[in-house]
Amino acid sequence: MRIVGLLFLFCNVFFANAQNVSSYYNLNTEAYISFFNERWKNPALMAQYPYHNYTELSFKHDLSKAEELYLIQDGNKAKHNQFSVQSFVKDKNRYYYGDARYSKGLQSNQNWMSASHYNLLQPYVVADTLGGDLHTEQYRFSGGYGCSWEKCTLGLHGRYTADTQFRQLDPRPLNTIYNLELSAGLAYSISSKYLLGFDVKYDSYKQNSDINDFTDDYEHTSLYMRGFGFTDAYFGNLVSRDEVNYDADGYGLALNLLPQKTNNGWFATTQWFKRKVVQESDRTHQTISENHINTFGLESGFQWTTDNVISVIKLQANTEIRAGWEFNYTAGGVLVNFIQQYDQRTHDVKLLWLNMKKGDVIDFFYQLGSAYTNFEAIHHSPYANQSYSTLQPEFKCGGSFRVKHLDIAITQQLKYRHALSSQLVTSELAFENANEQMVVPNHLFYTADNTHYHTTLRMDYHLSKKYTLFIKGDFQRINYRNYAPTDHYAIACGVVL
Repeated sequence: MRIVGLLFLFCNVFFANAQNVSSYYNLNTEAYISFFNERWKNPALMAQYPYHNYTELSFKHDLSKAEELYLIQDGNKAKHNQFSVQSFVKDKNRYYYGDARYSKGLQSNQNWMSASHYNLLQPYVVADTLGGDLHTEQYRFSGGYGCSWEKCTLGLHGRYTADTQFRQLDPRPLNTIYNLELSAGLAYSISSKYLLGFDVKYDSYKQNSDINDFTDDYEHTSLYMRGFGFTDAYFGNLVSRDEVNYDADGYGLALNLLPQKTNNGWFATTQWFKRKVVQESDRTHQTISENHINTFGLESGFQWTTDNVISVIKLQANTEIRAGWEFNYTAGGVLVNFIQQYDQRTHDVKLLWLNMKKGDVIDFFYQLGSAYTNFEAIHHSPYANQSYSTLQPEFKCGGSFRVKHLDIAITQQLKYRHALSSQLVTSELAFENANEQMVVPNHLFYTADNTHYHTTLRMDYHLSKKYTLFIKGDFQRINYRNYAPTDHYAIACGVVL
């Protein structure tokens, strides 16, 4: 796998180096790409991507540390090293893009979780009563291609991710994850001003969690979590090995309307994605848990230009609905009964306004926004409930300027999250101290008022018209009311071709 990854990296760099024209990193362009992040998921709309030719080869080191409030299943400390290359090339009526990435890291003090990717799999995950440090290693490769003719553009994109995550102390899970994502898109010019886009997606996710005890003193308990600390418990001294499989296949579609040429006018995106997450264990093969997830999204806005200033305003709304089912079978594989035990709904609404201006010496942008989130989760029998709503205004700004061969870009962002309402109903039937160690701390993590400050500094030194060296620093701090802060640091360096 390492050899394949290195060859893919080399091919990306070689292909980029063969281009005659390269694009420089541009702060306003990056702000524009981020603002329309949903648009670029349609590979046919990558024909509208603001870069012409851009390739970046980089190394990144990041670390984070939380003292009190954090997602218990992710741990309170993390550090990662990452090598990556990303490239986008336009050639007449065709374009190519892709990336290759390798990362290795450590997540410390992970508890109530033996599997990986909790946010995707929850609430049906296998955990244990000891926890520990999780070592991680990931390879990711992706590639896309598009071709335009007359009024049509056809685009294809694929991404493959392979993860290995493990602990070195009993119980020592070895999690092997494979994720294949495919998408195909079509864009059609319906008038001289507007473009209509349509795309379909398929996502296949598989995780094998092989949990082993190599010592004779099995002092832990394996827990099959059902949400809110409810479990099926199996003690370690009964068996020394368990194998759990998670399958999470999904498919979806999206429809886009956007202006072309001047990019001024109305735009809209609507999307839907359906996924089924299935958990099955060698030890509990008579019980299979399924989590049915439906996601709906809508985005609409308007873009206009006045006096060399580009302005965009948009409204986003997203809903995620999870339904947790448990199926019970006989030893012969005959279905005995099934019941829906878990419901979860998340509603997000966000209003954003972006202004960008290109000056003679300084380019700058600012972004204003506010987000509202409403969340509710219910476990029906035994009964438990969690609900909250939050409001999060934000302000983001940035500027870049050039001094001879050096470009300097600075970005500042400030968010404030306030809980409008918060309720948690736990149950005494939860496993032992699950309420104190997991359910209540996670609820505080999602609802505690906080101020999130994020700043980045990037410097690009142009060696020639074709090669640029860069270094980038990143710092984030989340200050919680009545709790210790969480810090995140990152530094990256590389070359732009």
